[in-house]
Amino acid sequence: MKFTPKDIITILVFIALLYVWGDTQTGLKSMPQIVLILFGLCTFGLSFLNQKKVFKVFFYSIFGLTIFTGVFGITFEVMDFFLPNRGMVEIDKTLYGTNGSIPISETILSVLITIGLLLLYTTKWKSKIKIERFFSLAFTVITSIIWIV
Repeated sequence: MKFTPKDIITILVFIALLYVWGDTQTGLKSMPQIVLILFGLCTFGLSFLNQKKVFKVFFYSIFGLTIFTGVFGITFEVMDFFLPNRGMVEIDKTLYGTNGSIPISETILSVLITIGLLLLYTTKWKSKIKIERFFSLAFTVITSIIWIV
């Protein structure tokens, strides 16, 4: 298979997303990971069948999840840099952290950026099925290894 520069860029982006995904999942052992493993296996299996639309729905789900994970990490760090005391309460000139703070602004921003990137990938960046198949297999393998170890 001959790779174009666009294919190489796609593979490098997929590898970076999978690295972030693996880093985020490290130390977790729970039922959602088993569901994600099964979802990844279904995605990989559908890539061999004549179900292109169903495969794309599954693929964009795991692809979007990995994009969201990476974008959320970046937006969280950026917000931490610009607003280091967010989620803190000052009592008698002493800062205390609040335990239940949910990063709503980071979540909303990450969802919007993820949707934009998925739309961009869908409309402007046509990838090969073999590369997407590799991504779904790597997603499943990484999630499985982290769940086992």
